[in-house]
Amino acid sequence: MTQINAAGNTAATQAALLGEAASSATALTPEVLMMLLERRLDDTDQQIQGLMHNIETDTARSEAIQVKVEALQRLRTAMANKEGESGNAVSLDEVMVEYNGEQITGVELLNELQITDLSTEDGLPVNTDGLSEAERAETEERLGEIETELDDAEIRYYLRLRDRLDSNPTRLAKRRLKRRIHRAKRRIERRTGVDIDKLRTERDELQAALDPSGEAGGYQGDTKVTGTALDTYIQQLQSQGKRANADNEMNMIRMRSAMSQREQSVSMVKSMFDTLNRSLNQLAKW
Repeated sequence: MTQINAAGNTAATQAALLGEAASSATALTPEVLMMLLERRLDDTDQQIQGLMHNIETDTARSEAIQVKVEALQRLRTAMANKEGESGNAVSLDEVMVEYNGEQITGVELLNELQITDLSTEDGLPVNTDGLSEAERAETEERLGEIETELDDAEIRYYLRLRDRLDSNPTRLAKRRLKRRIHRAKRRIERRTGVDIDKLRTERDELQAALDPSGEAGGYQGDTKVTGTALDTYIQQLQSQGKRANADNEMNMIRMRSAMSQREQSVSMVKSMFDTLNRSLNQLAKW
């Protein structure tokens, strides 16, 4: 299976390089090959950087969730000593729990963990960014759809041009960039029907919603909590942690694939160089 996948990736890499050469209607000279390789590596490196960012984000998220779970489990144990067998709600102001070597109340613990509410929405915890887990999942799903639409060589080329335009180039360079951006956008819209700028704006808004600025407020929920309610919250946090780990594993697989494609691109162009050199040597003998 690994060999089949590798062969498929090699074929895809070759098709991508030759496809770009065909679309530019230029001969495969060494200069053209280097230009195609540079463009291909730029695309792949951007993809790898994005995946590395996702991996770091998911890792940090998973670790933060684990810290919360362990602390809340200690709080649950302390609550059990208070509620006894009745299962009545316990005042978190009266429950003491150890955190970072200190004895603090349950409310103070929730403040330290930046948990604003222990209630759930659709059976899921409410996040400190103001999104319920259901809303967060929906936002992440749409963001993933947009990233998939934007994962196109020509679209990535267009976005790179836009980024270069935003970096305040010289007046002459700006005019050239605007012409290239206009041509690239028209090609993309004719081929895909996608409004790139609209998608780009929506992506930025969704990313801002998932990662808002500012610190989360203190605990704002009911200070009297039942053990069952806390158990439910802990279980849902654990589900979030499992999902973050699963996302991390998938991103690791994608990153390994992207790195493999990068190596194949270099190897492919080197092979093409060797073929060109042999052909030139044969022509020289004639």
